[in-house]
Amino acid sequence: NIRIAFPSNYCLFVDATMDRLLLAAGRVPGLRAPAAGRRLSYDYVVVGAGSAGCVLAHRLSKEHGAKVLLLEAGRSDRGHWDSWKNNMPGALTFNLANEKYNWDYHTVPQQHLDGRRLHQPRGKILGGSSSLNAMAYVRGHALDYERWAQEIGAAHWDYSHVLPYYRKAQRHSGSSSAYRGAHGPLVVSQQRTDVVRAINDAFVQAGAQAGYPLTDDANGFQQEGFGPMDMTVDTTGARASTARCYLWSLLNPLTAEDREAGERLTVATQASVTGLIFDGRRCVGVEASGPGGEARQQIFADAEVILCAGAVGTPQLLMLSGIGDAAELEALDIEVREHLPVGKNLQDHLEFYIQFLAKHTSLYPYAATFGGFGWLSRYLFRRPWNAAIAGASWFLLGKGMSATNHFEVGGFIRSAPGIPHPDVQYHFIPGCVVGHIPAFGGVDKDVGISEEAAELTCIADSTVEEARAA
Repeated sequence: NIRIAFPSNYCLFVDATMDRLLLAAGRVPGLRAPAAGRRLSYDYVVVGAGSAGCVLAHRLSKEHGAKVLLLEAGRSDRGHWDSWKNNMPGALTFNLANEKYNWDYHTVPQQHLDGRRLHQPRGKILGGSSSLNAMAYVRGHALDYERWAQEIGAAHWDYSHVLPYYRKAQRHSGSSSAYRGAHGPLVVSQQRTDVVRAINDAFVQAGAQAGYPLTDDANGFQQEGFGPMDMTVDTTGARASTARCYLWSLLNPLTAEDREAGERLTVATQASVTGLIFDGRRCVGVEASGPGGEARQQIFADAEVILCAGAVGTPQLLMLSGIGDAAELEALDIEVREHLPVGKNLQDHLEFYIQFLAKHTSLYPYAATFGGFGWLSRYLFRRPWNAAIAGASWFLLGKGMSATNHFEVGGFIRSAPGIPHPDVQYHFIPGCVVGHIPAFGGVDKDVGISEEAAELTCIADSTVEEARAA
């Protein structure tokens, strides 16, 4: 009985007191070997503490009173010397190519892109990719959900059924409306940074001059047009990942209700799940281990095992457990448990950058770096005094140039007449990037601006090569 989720019991640990001290410091304990002869079991075992896993662990333990184990292969998003990189919105490029917090996948060579392999960052950290991404909060167009319901027959996935859950999850810093939530765990805001306000406003007005409408809420009644963008940045200027919004309220509780829920929730980091345990056709548990294969053990679920390891990790785990295309599994000497062609039809959006030199103030004085020094270039600021001031303002006050993702404005347009809703999305960045952001993470030596254009309809189609390689 496997549920695949998409986009306290301290018996695992020897010393519960030490674990509480670690949690208070932002460190989440890893797996430890259980007492001899003791069977580890929970109501639910959730594999993957990413965007889906954190939400499910929170709701199952708090709203349903279940005993939950949440397993994450990556590290905690807190308690390390470099955790600020995960939580400072302005530092979003630092971890996009850092294997410590990123699975750092690459595609196979793309036939129509001159054989290039595209970078596919995926979070390896509490919060998953929500602790790694650019924090742009985009729900999708209402007609996308209507199409799912009408064309695919996905009952209760039409917009009228989905919208209440978006509102329930959201705590928007702006005024509440029929489309915005005000009391949910996930903090969403709109930022207006004074230094780049003029050039951001100029981009929005350029959209209006080109004949496109304006919209003040692209996640509300009217997506189409140019205007401010929502971002998952909270009121303290920190990244609002699902770990921050859903997990830490239970791990470091402030209320009696959260304390009770936290006692039912166990989180283990650096815990790799290597296989699923079956009783006949029913999945009853997982095999997991800590770093280097230590503390290898079997953990059982009385209700369900829920796989939230992402678009790559979930099919990979299924395939390694014998659930996949039979011919492909047999070629890898994996015993076939069920012929089910998972790991195919992986779809993603394509995006590209259009860059211009600009006379207006941009991010250049704060983020421009010297190139040509590999990973070190990310730290070689051309004006280090400005970078230091921006960093100090964030650390001390949670404000300033580092308290935003700098995707503050954007646009949604239709690429051709007759298209029922926008199919192209623009993000505007008040700076020019050198090469591919994950590779360099720097701003160009010239003052400039960038438009990031992305297809809203998934057009890339491939298979999960990483699962085969494992």
